[in-house]
Amino acid sequence: MKTHHVNLLNGIILIVIGLWAYASTTAETSTALIPVAFGGLFVITVPPFRSGNPLTANILTLLSGLLIIALLLSLWSTIRDRSGIPVFHLIVMLISSSVAFVFLIRHRRQKV
Repeated sequence: MKTHHVNLLNGIILIVIGLWAYASTTAETSTALIPVAFGGLFVITVPPFRSGNPLTANILTLLSGLLIIALLLSLWSTIRDRSGIPVFHLIVMLISSSVAFVFLIRHRRQKV
C-alpha cells in the first residue's frame, strides 16, 4: 500500500470515528473534534503529497506525531477518570494514526 493511500485512509478513519465519538460522548466538549480536524487536514493534503511535495510530507509527519501524543494523553485521562470519549474510539484512532506515522517515516527515509 502506498503512503498517500494510508494517509487518506487514516484521514477518513479519523473523521468518521471522531464524529462517532463526538456524537456518542455524554460530555459536551469540543476537544473530541480535534481528530476530525486532523483527519480533514490529512485528506486535504493527499494531492500535494501524492505529487511529491517534500514540505507536505514533513508537515504530515509532524501532525501525525502530535496527534498520536494527543490521543495517548486523552486515552490515559479517559482510562484514569473513566469518562469522556469511549476507549474503543481512541484506540482505533491511535492505531490508525500510528500505522500512518510509520508509513510516513518510512517514506521520508526512502526520499533522503
